[in-house]
Amino acid sequence: MASRFSYFQLHRRLYTTTTDQWSIKQVRNSNFHGCLGDLKNHISDSDFIAFFLQRTGSSSFPWHRPQPFDTLDTAYCKAKYAAEKFQILQFSLCPFSVRDSKLIAHPYNFHLFPRDELNIGMPSYSFSCQVSHLTSIAREDFDFGAWVYDGKPNCGQFTSVSPSLIEEKFKELRNLEDEESKKFRGFREVIEMISASQNPIVSYSSLHEFTFIHSKFLAPLPTSIDEFASSLHLVFPQVLEVKQLMSKIGGLSKPMSIAAALSYLKKHYYAPTYLDIPIEAPGNDHKPQGHNAIRLCHLFAKVCSLLKIDLSGV
Repeated sequence: MASRFSYFQLHRRLYTTTTDQWSIKQVRNSNFHGCLGDLKNHISDSDFIAFFLQRTGSSSFPWHRPQPFDTLDTAYCKAKYAAEKFQILQFSLCPFSVRDSKLIAHPYNFHLFPRDELNIGMPSYSFSCQVSHLTSIAREDFDFGAWVYDGKPNCGQFTSVSPSLIEEKFKELRNLEDEESKKFRGFREVIEMISASQNPIVSYSSLHEFTFIHSKFLAPLPTSIDEFASSLHLVFPQVLEVKQLMSKIGGLSKPMSIAAALSYLKKHYYAPTYLDIPIEAPGNDHKPQGHNAIRLCHLFAKVCSLLKIDLSGV
C-alpha cells in the first residue's frame, strides 16, 4: 500500500491534467536561445508537433471571413490577405507523443514582435490590429509591455524586401559571428528546427495558420494556392488538419473552437486521453497563454481514438 501511495503522489507531483495547472514555457527574446536546446530534444523525442497561432487580427470586413461555400482559390485569397495584413503575437508550439491513451506533451509559447534588429528594411513597423483579438488576449493577462520590448523578432521575414537586398545580406552573414547570424534568423531558427525533424505537423486550421507562417518566416506568399501548397510541402511534408478529421465525426462538422470541440466530445463520446505534462521544469509558468496548443494535442488524440486511427503508423 505504501509503495502505491508513493507512486501516486509522485505522479501527481510531476504531471497534471487540469488546465489551471498546465505548465507552459513562456519564451521571449531574453530567454530564446536558452530554450532552444530543450526544444530540440523535445522535438527529437516526440512523434508530432502541434501549432497554434495568436494573431493581431484575422479579417477586416465581414466578406473577408472564411465561409463554408468558399472555393479553394477564394479561401486562399482571404487567408493570404489576412497573413499579409496582420502579425503573429504568439506562436504556441507543442511537441507531443501518444502512447495508448496517454498524451505526453512539452508545450512552449513564443512571444513574437516584428522588430527589425538588423535594419534590413523589413516591413515591420506597420501592421494592423483588431480590437477583438487584443481584447481576447488582454483577458488572459497578456503582458503587452513585455511583448513590445522583449518579444522575439521575426527576422526571417522578407516580404517586400528586394531579392538583391536579401542576397547582399546573406553574403554579409558569411562574415558574421554566430551570435549575429542567430539574430538575423530570429524565430525562423525554430521553423528550421521543426522542418528538419520531418515530424508530422498537427494544425487546427491549416490554411490560415500556414499562410501566416509562410508569409512571416519563409517567403512572400505565391499568387495561387497550388504554388503555395507546393512551396509549403517542401518545408512541412506532412500536415494533419484536425478540423478535417473532425468532419468525419457526427456533430463536429460545423465550425467551432478547439475548446468547444473538446467540450462536445466530452459530453457525447467516450475517448479517454490522459495528459502528461511536466510541471517542474524551471522557467515554466501557469499563465493561460499557449493553452490552445495543448488543447489541440488533446483534441487530436481524442479524434484519432474515435476514428480508430493508429498513430504509430502515421
